[in-house]
Amino acid sequence: MKIKLMIAQSLLFISVIAMGGTLDDLPKNPLGYSQLTANQLAKIIDQKDFPLVNVHVPYNGEIPGTDANIAYYDLERIVQLFPDRKSTIVIYCRSGAMSYKTAVGLVKMGYEKVIDLTGGYNSWRSLGQPLSYQ
Repeated sequence: MKIKLMIAQSLLFISVIAMGGTLDDLPKNPLGYSQLTANQLAKIIDQKDFPLVNVHVPYNGEIPGTDANIAYYDLERIVQLFPDRKSTIVIYCRSGAMSYKTAVGLVKMGYEKVIDLTGGYNSWRSLGQPLSYQ
């Protein structure tokens, strides 16, 4: 069932982008945020126009192009750095557990366009994509 949902989300994303849509057009799940696969992120990362935030602790590397590394529980720091609650923000961690908590918290704080990288940077690395290190 989970694989069917991921396939459906991927096809919807591809069709949204192909029709001139953006990340903002991704559907939201029942918790109020959207999800993005590593394949989807790889296709758009070179043209990104959104903040990409690593919320994993402890720090174990990041996806190239990451704008900030903020602990998943430090929502106030995210608000300080990215105060526009109507703009898109993409978050990730290692596997998705920490970024899930961040996504839910940001939605509760009024963020309207939260996108979580499904599977975190583990899914990114599974595509053969690199991590960078500070």
